[in-house]
Amino acid sequence: MMDEPKSQASNISTVEKDVREIQIHIILGCSDARDISEAYFNAMDKATKDYRAKGIIVEVERLSVAGTFATRSTVAEIKSKIFQKLNQFYEYDKKGVKIEFFIHVNTHGDAHLKDEANRGRHSMHDIEVVPNSIINCGMMSAHIVAKEIEQELLERKPLLTLKNSVRESIRINSPEKIKQFLAIFYNFREGSIVDWIKPIYDLSIHAHNQKEKLRTAFDCDPVLRHLGIHITAGIQNYATNEYLRVDGNKYRTLLDEVYETIRGNGKPRDDEHRIAKQSPLIGCFHMTDFPDARKSAAEYYIGDQYAANQVFAVGSASLDQHRRPLGAYQVGAYYYGIKHLGLDFWPIMCNTARQADMAHTRIMSDPLGNRFTKWFDIKLPLSYKDENGALIAPAHLRNAAGMARLQNGIKDTNKHIIK
Repeated sequence: MMDEPKSQASNISTVEKDVREIQIHIILGCSDARDISEAYFNAMDKATKDYRAKGIIVEVERLSVAGTFATRSTVAEIKSKIFQKLNQFYEYDKKGVKIEFFIHVNTHGDAHLKDEANRGRHSMHDIEVVPNSIINCGMMSAHIVAKEIEQELLERKPLLTLKNSVRESIRINSPEKIKQFLAIFYNFREGSIVDWIKPIYDLSIHAHNQKEKLRTAFDCDPVLRHLGIHITAGIQNYATNEYLRVDGNKYRTLLDEVYETIRGNGKPRDDEHRIAKQSPLIGCFHMTDFPDARKSAAEYYIGDQYAANQVFAVGSASLDQHRRPLGAYQVGAYYYGIKHLGLDFWPIMCNTARQADMAHTRIMSDPLGNRFTKWFDIKLPLSYKDENGALIAPAHLRNAAGMARLQNGIKDTNKHIIK
């Protein structure tokens, strides 16, 4: 069994009497195809079952964000998700059952404890990262991707429009037009795309800084500041399965236990895929409450047992907000996946058909998302669950991504939405 537990029903009218605590874990992880291993799914499944036997309900949701950046939109998504969970578990809250929130900033790289360092301090000063390692986050070179997007726009000179916008369209024919475009459509007024999509300069400092951004945002919120939200930050090492925290907090969490279980079980089956250069077969857009989206996408569209390095993912709690433009690192991840990883197959993984359709509308309404999809002939098949949790997806595309890659890339040049 590899699946993370599915989300509980959105409205819980009955309270299970043996439940003494509820833990909500929101993981801010990376889009990297190697970020989730088979061993992680197994260890998380075991941990949630063990906790449930002790009277603790655990729910896990995952944002897949290139570079694990806590941007304004990412922070807003997490805050919205917290309120959604409070609403979901209202009956428990009303009866005084303890509800705890854990936000985990989970970056990745070739990170190690320094000699004689104290693991329990959870300090960024105790961590060293091997430079230029293939398992370091690719967003350390985000400035290269940003420059490439700018160059693409300046060469193609597209007329860009935000669907349903009351503003005029903009023809991109100069660097100044790019700045004007970002200000109007993405509300970014601090420069060009190289300023919008920024790189990571130091992995350990980066993870710590994202945690501080989240803490500041929560402390400024009149409701969230009183919830006692726990925030951890760390670097996972794909080669050693270490999870080295840099948040300075002393407490242990479910995620620490999961990584301890992974290490204790020895080398995972997909270990060679985690330490290899990133080379996924497909991309994937998913809702955060579809936590096994990568696994489901791999099994259906590739036709293989899930393993790390199969699916590059962009996961968002607001993916279905069809009037909202994509965020900076969603745009960056989409372009990176297309141009650097050669991905032309991006299933949209949602919980309902309506949600999947809205997510598709969001991508195609975004000026850059729309252009990337059309310029590079990207497939965006809609995938969602039926009332029993079974995946509903285009039957003619089962195993299609695996077969297409074997045949050097078969594309559907006529459609960008396949229902």
